[in-house]
Amino acid sequence: MIPSKNLMKFLKSQKKYHNFYISTGTPQSKIVNILKEKKLFSFFKKIYGSPRSKVEHIKEIKKKNINIVFIGDSLEDFNASVETNIDFILKLNSENILFRKKINVRTIQSFKYLNKYI
Repeated sequence: MIPSKNLMKFLKSQKKYHNFYISTGTPQSKIVNILKEKKLFSFFKKIYGSPRSKVEHIKEIKKKNINIVFIGDSLEDFNASVETNIDFILKLNSENILFRKKINVRTIQSFKYLNKYI
């Protein structure tokens, strides 16, 4: 999968203003390799993968940052943001149609529109 041009444009334009982190259930070494392969690694201050949980990742990130927004696409992402008391933006996709109707959060269809939220 090639990163979308909207994601790349967003990361390039905002890197100097924000610290970006990744929190994923993908194994740590695998996500690092994926990001390097896709030439995305340099955009992120730190990458957090499994076996640690997303809640653990967020708690670690919160030690270093005051304003945090979690952009995720799953119920697990939303629940981790609730548990750690941080803002959440849901990235809409075909897999989150059912649960997104049950939560009241900001949403984005594309990274093209993310600038208006941060």
